[in-house]
Amino acid sequence: MKQATNRVLLLTLATTVVLSGCATTGGVAGSGEKKCNPWATGAMGAVLGAAIGATQDSDAAAKGAIAGAALGALSCLVVNAHSRQTQSADVVQAEYRQANAGALPSAPKLVTYDTNISPGNRVTSGQAVEIKSNLKVVDGTQQRISSIRDDMVLLDTTGKEIKRVGKDVSGTQTGGYENTFAFSFPKGVSQGVYGIRTELLVNGQVVGRNEEDLQLVVDYNPAAYPIAAR
Repeated sequence: MKQATNRVLLLTLATTVVLSGCATTGGVAGSGEKKCNPWATGAMGAVLGAAIGATQDSDAAAKGAIAGAALGALSCLVVNAHSRQTQSADVVQAEYRQANAGALPSAPKLVTYDTNISPGNRVTSGQAVEIKSNLKVVDGTQQRISSIRDDMVLLDTTGKEIKRVGKDVSGTQTGGYENTFAFSFPKGVSQGVYGIRTELLVNGQVVGRNEEDLQLVVDYNPAAYPIAAR
């Protein structure tokens, strides 16, 4: 019971210290923010992760240090999000009518939702990554669109959610849109296969979801690193 209580206290301390070590702890980048030091936050995370693991055994302490270091460095990851309209309401509405015997849906309808990663599914620390979502939505004749939001979710190498960034689409009506999430993995983040999930919400409800793997390697050689299973 005492060990469990200690682990909870240490976990709370670890989260507080690591996050306080970085002013940009997730979300869309803004102006006037303090710079984040991934090495410093990674070191803090390693120490506190080891302390948590040490309440169990030496192996757990080592694993805790590795996990803590990755968490600390990832707290410096900043995402820039942008949205633009790619097709007008008239064009998308005409396409939908042509494919559906001239009828429009009674409620908002997601027509297409695709996500791709640039430059690909394998990157190195500091390399620019862009997650692009292309979508088409049609407004309903009875229920109208009040909001459209695209979320990008970053999952760690075990599949746990570690960062979520949402971006309102540039319009709230029928049309085609492109959302872009740009970031790079800070130095000090552990290599491995991370998950990228995008979720599209219309009027607050998830109507589309895509998932991709993104492999982070320390030394990138295109022929030497096949995509590993997560």
